[in-house]
Amino acid sequence: ERLARLERSQVIRGYTVILGQEARPRLLAEVMIQVEPQKSAGVVGALQKIPGCIRCLAISGEFDLIAEICADAPEELDQMLDRIGTLTGIKRTSSSIILSTKFDRRQTPEIHSQSPLNTIGLQGKFRFPPPCQGFDT
Repeated sequence: ERLARLERSQVIRGYTVILGQEARPRLLAEVMIQVEPQKSAGVVGALQKIPGCIRCLAISGEFDLIAEICADAPEELDQMLDRIGTLTGIKRTSSSIILSTKFDRRQTPEIHSQSPLNTIGLQGKFRFPPPCQGFDT
């Protein structure tokens, strides 16, 4: 009842599942993508249709986008990289396989002392993105 009330009042707007190592994909890669002029929206739309593409970020510099992809096997990763490389509007790509995560602040953020959750006794019960994080993860 208490959680339902908090959900209705929008104090709780959602939940996050943080997967353990056993449930995570075995291979993760970052693909730096240079896009042809005026083709960014089409490339992003095509990337969204690739199930293994789990995140896409717009960046500044030599490359325009970073796509994060995951796969269960090297062959699957290779196929995704080939597919991305042939998308219309892509000028070139450069990919790196992620070997390990040294730290990830998105996995276990703290609830800050000014949070409204402190006043209703939920401090530490749920994991939320820190206030400075502006990305959906």
